[in-house]
Order: sequence, then structure tokens, then C-alpha cells
Amino acid sequence: MKIDPDEDLKEVDLGGITRVYRYLHFIAANSFFAAVLFDRLGWLIFVTLFSYAGILICRKKQESKKPVVIRFSLIALFFLVALVPGHQGSFEDYVSRKEMYKCVTLECVKISTYVNSENEVETTAELLPMTRSIYEWRLFYAKGYLELEDSEGNKEDFKGINIAGFWIEY
Repeated sequence: MKIDPDEDLKEVDLGGITRVYRYLHFIAANSFFAAVLFDRLGWLIFVTLFSYAGILICRKKQESKKPVVIRFSLIALFFLVALVPGHQGSFEDYVSRKEMYKCVTLECVKISTYVNSENEVETTAELLPMTRSIYEWRLFYAKGYLELEDSEGNKEDFKGINIAGFWIEY
């Protein structure tokens, strides 16, 4: 007995598939706008991406796959642009997470831990003012630069580029 896949597809309730499409569109739209409005909920943009991927997977079989590839490419490009942060605080947060610094407004605190001559662990905190801070947002990427100067005049600089929400130091 041979089973025809087209015959099974005819038996599928099209109203149920329509409800799944509506549900995925609803989730995608709401999670995207929540991610844009509430910047701290950046993980919601991935919920949007997975919802759109589900929409593409659930689509009816088409004669040509070219429109699906173009549509998926446009959606991926849209998310690439949406994930690039548009504010200086994102780069400062990256520096704070990566190094032993905590940046607040125009100053950073450098926390150093070392073993002294008496074989004891010591932790010191030094306040470093920002002497230069640059943030450039472009459509597909963002660049950040932060320069700190200690009391002795030594300068430390951090450079990074953000692509799709991920900072890369260069």
C-alpha cells in the first residue's frame, strides 16, 4: 500500500494552519516591539526571529523556493540592523563585563586584586576618569571607543565594533 503525501496534505485543516500563522505573527510582532521599547529585554528579538522562522517553515509548498530565500534574507537583514545598539551605554556595559572595570556616567572604577609581599590578597579600587568616549552608530554596525587615564597619566583605551548585537574588540 503506497501513501501519497499530497493526499495527506489535503486532509489537513486549513483553519488550524491559519491560526498557527496568526499566533506566530502575533508573537513575532509583540516580542519585537517589546525588545525595541524595553532595551534590557534583548533576548526578545530572538523570540521574534524564531517566530518568523516558524512562519517560513509552516508555509505551503511553493513551486519556486526563490521567494522563500529572498524573504528569509530580508528578515535576517532586518534583524541584523535591529540588534545593533544605538547608545553609548552598550559599549560601556561591554567594557564593564569584559575587564575589571565598572563604568558609570563619566568615570570608571578599576578593581585590581594582587598578592602583596606578606602573601596576602589585596584588592584596590581606583577611580579613572574618561578622557575620551566615542560611539558611532551605523545601519549595520556600531563602533565604540573609550579612553581612561589614571592619576599617573597612563592611558588605557578600549576599541570595539558591534555586529548584530555582539561586541568584537579590535
